[in-house]
Amino acid sequence: PVGSTGGVRRSFHGTTLDDALCERLGIRPYLVPVRKAFEAILRLLEPQIARLMMPPKQGAVIKDGDDFAPGDRKPKIDLLKTCVNCIPRLLPYEMSRTELIELLARVSLNLDEEI
Repeated sequence: PVGSTGGVRRSFHGTTLDDALCERLGIRPYLVPVRKAFEAILRLLEPQIARLMMPPKQGAVIKDGDDFAPGDRKPKIDLLKTCVNCIPRLLPYEMSRTELIELLARVSLNLDEEI
């Protein structure tokens, strides 16, 4: 192809970003701030989207999903989906494995088909 240097193309898709990989890529100084920001986003979105849209407990009145979140629901759902898709490669900074599994379970057991 035009502009090709003939070098080996490396793919890091599907690889967890750990200290060693970030060091090789030259992005190690950014890993902790990115993981902290990622965790903050998850902790903010999870109660606003995933918890509010959980299936109701037995005997509870079922409400329409639009009652749970205002008009900005779609961008928040998209951001939450993007964050969940990043989890195999990027892990939250201080979130325990138990918290992470509970969050993923709440996102998986959701009334909204988009999530």
